[in-house]
Amino acid sequence: MFITVVYGEQEEVLFNTDCRLKLLLDCIKRLCKCEMQAEVDLCEVTGHPKYLQHQPQESYATNFLKPRGKYVLIQMERENGKSFYKPLLRDKSIITDHFLASLEKDMAEREVSRSPGADRLRTKRNSLKPGRTGTSGKTKPRALSMNKNS
Repeated sequence: MFITVVYGEQEEVLFNTDCRLKLLLDCIKRLCKCEMQAEVDLCEVTGHPKYLQHQPQESYATNFLKPRGKYVLIQMERENGKSFYKPLLRDKSIITDHFLASLEKDMAEREVSRSPGADRLRTKRNSLKPGRTGTSGKTKPRALSMNKNS
């Protein structure tokens, strides 16, 4: 399948996603005129990054990207010890205040979920889900009802 990557002054390039992530990202950097050492990623037009750099690079891109999807090229920037994404598209119809707010919010939520206490919180939440025991983590058997009348 193919995706469309938008960047620069409303430029668009089609990419085949039936390949490994590393190959796709390298091709995107080359065809979209990015520095090869730049940390680039893709973002949905709604402002939600795909975090492809954080996925296993030997995985296929089709596992993370929607067929015929349209994605904005973004680049990881670092300033004062903080990381943030910068859109590499100059199109005010896509890069709106809402897009930038969604991108910033998603990055902030990801940072919170990666903090040391987040694993403890996630483990506690999982242990409280129905069908889980509090200590062993094994799933309890559940009864299924096959009655047609109920």
